[in-house]
Amino acid sequence: MNVALAQHDVVGSVHLDLVAVLRVEQHLITSFDVPNVRADCDDPGPGEALADLGSGRDQDATAAATLPVGLPQLDENSVVEHLDREAVVIVERLFLGGHGAQRYRYRAHMEPEHESVRIRVDDRVTLAADVVTPTVPVGTFVVCHPHPLFGGSRHDPVVTAMLEGSVAAGWQTVRFDFRGAGDSTGEHGGGNPERADVVAVLDSVDATDRVVLGGYSFGADVALAIDDQRIERWICSAPVLTIFEHFVAAHDPRPTHLLAGSDDHLRPASALRAETATWHSVDITEIAGADHFFTRSHTAVTARVTEILAD
Repeated sequence: MNVALAQHDVVGSVHLDLVAVLRVEQHLITSFDVPNVRADCDDPGPGEALADLGSGRDQDATAAATLPVGLPQLDENSVVEHLDREAVVIVERLFLGGHGAQRYRYRAHMEPEHESVRIRVDDRVTLAADVVTPTVPVGTFVVCHPHPLFGGSRHDPVVTAMLEGSVAAGWQTVRFDFRGAGDSTGEHGGGNPERADVVAVLDSVDATDRVVLGGYSFGADVALAIDDQRIERWICSAPVLTIFEHFVAAHDPRPTHLLAGSDDHLRPASALRAETATWHSVDITEIAGADHFFTRSHTAVTARVTEILAD
């Protein structure tokens, strides 16, 4: 199946990361280096064909139906080809907000098989959660999502990458929406109320399970601030360390594993290493070239989480 894109419909650069999503190698149809510019060529005139499509089929974007771009806040449409020859369109939405106008990217992809549950926090708040359970689980890994006010939810691709890594290591994994986010009820509380959300999720876990707590960005900060003896260790990606003044993990003997990109604009690995120099038991994994969103580095996140939990 071939999808023709008229040049004016190409609005964003493409990020292809199918290995983590579909467990297949990437098959490139075309690559756009920057928005609104044809790949590896001069900026074309209106209606000019995409000359770098070398297959000899449907190369003229003006001669076929175009793929419409009509979703609000749409950033990227990546067109790739699955092994069954059917096109897969990956949509990334950008949520405007703080972070210097940065935003969390959401990608439509194959969801892991899971059980959807509701977790009660109090009379006003119930949390939406997904539970993925291997055949013989080693324990339970709970992962918290990034900032709700910037679009964070349990479906964040970094959260999903962490989930895939833990499931690969044989751990039951719970991802959930904080209050006021996604499908949960209640209102966002800025951090402190979200700690009660995490405790409620931990309460829902079998009391005999080994428990590891993790999170990404805002979710990492919340996770690192949870004082609960059921936690065996922490595994967190891109903590910003600004949500709270003090973090439980900082002076706790239990292992703390942090993943950070070398190019994270909020707190790169070098700055994170300096900030946590006095922490009691911390291990930092630097992912070269990764930004705060781990763009093109989701597989590295998955692999590192698997490595830690398989140890």
